[in-house]
Amino acid sequence: MIAYIAHMCAFLPLSLLPTYAQSKMGMLNKTESEHQALQVGQKCAQMLLRCIPFMNIDVTPFITDNPSPTIWVSNHVSMLDTFVFLASDEELRGKTRRPIKTIYWKGLDVNPIVRILFKMAGFISIDMQDNGNGNPNVYNRASFKQMLKDTQRAIDEGFDILILPEGQLNPTPEQGLQPILPGAYFIARASKRPIQMVGLYGMHNLWHADESIGMSPVSKDVKIRAFPPMKRELKSGDEFKEVFTAV
Repeated sequence: MIAYIAHMCAFLPLSLLPTYAQSKMGMLNKTESEHQALQVGQKCAQMLLRCIPFMNIDVTPFITDNPSPTIWVSNHVSMLDTFVFLASDEELRGKTRRPIKTIYWKGLDVNPIVRILFKMAGFISIDMQDNGNGNPNVYNRASFKQMLKDTQRAIDEGFDILILPEGQLNPTPEQGLQPILPGAYFIARASKRPIQMVGLYGMHNLWHADESIGMSPVSKDVKIRAFPPMKRELKSGDEFKEVFTAV
């Protein structure tokens, strides 16, 4: 796992360099540059996982030839979740998948490699206090408003959105989810987009959210599943929380 992350830190910035240069020279507009940077990140994560197979990923996909604009939601169990999403996205959502932007905690920008990829791919940050996993989220109100504006802009530009409704890593995934935030429901309702759910399992056995366990792997088996679009319209944020928890 450490070797994989180290290689990502080396190869990812080099792989993104052509996209950065084309953007600076005006050969790509902002949307094209973000889309290309996302593809580069996905290919890099996918290729390196084949070269350094530190996990066994079991992917259950949902693939359609004509994907509609969608709000994707997933549980959040490990710092590895981003790598897994990048590496498995093509198998999970198919080659005709729409480009996607992730809403993430701004504190991750302290990592220069994460900051480079997230900024170039146009991922959407939200600022909140670093008060430890398992404690209530405390958001910067101005940052929250900016996140909503950036999300709407991304939707208008043709991107799907990925949201982690727990809002933080889950230090006790064996006991169930953290409190679910209803923001994904309100974004889906405002944008008139369907919600699709993704289930993650096993990453906490490789890199646990509890710092006392951390990078002490006990299993290499990881599962990710994309569920079909919901067949009925959710009526409230509370109903979204109930359905997400059940799934």
